[in-house]
Amino acid sequence: MKKVLILGYDDLPQEGHALSVYKKFSAMAEAYILCCVSRESGEDINSFYDSHEKGLARLKYWLYLYNAKRRFIINKKNKKFDSDQYCYFNSSGYYAKNAKQILDKSCKDPDIIVICWHDFLISPITINRLYRLTKAQVVILMVDPHIITGGCHYPNECKQYITGCKSCPALINARVAENLFNEKVEYLSDIPLILVGTSFDLNRAKESPFLNNKRMVRWIGIPSITLSMEKSIAREKMGIGKDDFVIMAGGASLYDKRKGFNYIYEALKQFNGEVTYEKDVTFLLLGNGSKETLFCGDRVKIKRPGFLDKNGLITAFYAADVFCSASIDDSGPYMINYSIACCTPVISFPVGIALDLVKHKETGYLADYKSSKSIKDGLSFFYKLTSEECSIYANNCRQMCDDILKEDPWYEYVLKMCME
Repeated sequence: MKKVLILGYDDLPQEGHALSVYKKFSAMAEAYILCCVSRESGEDINSFYDSHEKGLARLKYWLYLYNAKRRFIINKKNKKFDSDQYCYFNSSGYYAKNAKQILDKSCKDPDIIVICWHDFLISPITINRLYRLTKAQVVILMVDPHIITGGCHYPNECKQYITGCKSCPALINARVAENLFNEKVEYLSDIPLILVGTSFDLNRAKESPFLNNKRMVRWIGIPSITLSMEKSIAREKMGIGKDDFVIMAGGASLYDKRKGFNYIYEALKQFNGEVTYEKDVTFLLLGNGSKETLFCGDRVKIKRPGFLDKNGLITAFYAADVFCSASIDDSGPYMINYSIACCTPVISFPVGIALDLVKHKETGYLADYKSSKSIKDGLSFFYKLTSEECSIYANNCRQMCDDILKEDPWYEYVLKMCME
């Protein structure tokens, strides 16, 4: 049985982070997990700094957080503007542990090393040393595009990652990005890597001078939906009119400019003029910040339930006619995966997982990038559909999920690749 070591910064339970990957591999391999920080899941996770420990170990945890926060503040002073306005540059150039420390605390002889979100934990040098010391197959899970850049997690429209990040538009001292990029070229170019990501991220990796020759595996996750519900029942639970046209949107933070909520709000204002009195419109807005005053027109009712638990989220998807995502850069959002799994079509820019799941006028509507008018056109398109035509879209979403589930998931595919 193959030994698989999963590395990640923290123990977040979300899809793509170390804990969820560990649980996937545990069913088919001798799996080990090691995180830099353990504080989120409440599970017994092997980590360097654990918030649940007592005494000296707990003091080390708080000292680490203090120093991490201090480095973050210092790093922020090098930014030309707030990080959510352009490039998401988070890297401080500091990495917590080296290869020997990682192997001593986890598994000394893994066959496969899966690296999840790893900024602040693992440097390019450490990735290289892990390979040299173990000869393990190294797998990079592209939770975001950080691996291709000089430290930026979401480059948006910047293409500096193709030419070396020599004049980073986000930083006062651009040498920080150039130096990290050069480290990646030096230490990642000549080791065998497998990159796992969405088509959107893998297309970027194919443009990278140090990653374009690596093996790549497409990653499309379909969440398990154990709750089944008729639309009418879902709407009754959500307090929404059974005959309304329901537009859903949401995210962890409605203030995050990268998520593009302003494009949705503007599209709704334009769409308001096309709403007839024969079919009311409800805008179902989920997430942090959803209680602030918002007006999208006199014919668009806004319902803001805030955060919902998983069953509440699934109920909301069943209640919606369409889910609207306007991320301007993303590796997900995973809300699109949930929407398709609940047979609810999606309006999105051609970004992130939308390239894999949103087929134009089949499972949703691909809007022109950064165009509120194009989102409005998508809303108008679905608003005018008959109930029979809406059923076709729901069936298309269901069929797409069935087709994807027939394929080997990425982790099974990676295991097979490593056994060849």
